[in-house]
Amino acid sequence: MQRATLLPFPVDGGIRNKWHPQRATSPLSDGDGRHLLLTGKADDPLSKDRATRIAEPVRGARAVDNRMLVAPEQRPDSDVERDVRKALSYNAATAKLPLVASVKNVVVTLISTMGSWQEQQLAKPIADAVRGVR
Repeated sequence: MQRATLLPFPVDGGIRNKWHPQRATSPLSDGDGRHLLLTGKADDPLSKDRATRIAEPVRGARAVDNRMLVAPEQRPDSDVERDVRKALSYNAATAKLPLVASVKNVVVTLISTMGSWQEQQLAKPIADAVRGVR
């Protein structure tokens, strides 16, 4: 494998504009420019996913390997759990769903008796968006 090289400015600039400049890390390529490696830290899972979506349309890129570490702000589990429950109850799509949220070491567990996979998938991005969720 060849040494990794920095990608051109448009990708780097696109990622830096989405987050705090001091926290963003430039994507790297594997030398041939076809496989992108994302490293660094993201504040939440949604930011990590957003980095992948920004890097995927790079011309010539065949794959994106997102190895960014999710390093959320340190918050007590009780605060995170309260905010997750609030977020789920305030969202029209999940407010009436039978969901139970629990948090241990800032990792959220959602328990549900929902019928379909689609209903279950509604809650994940809402919980992921809560400040402090890992």
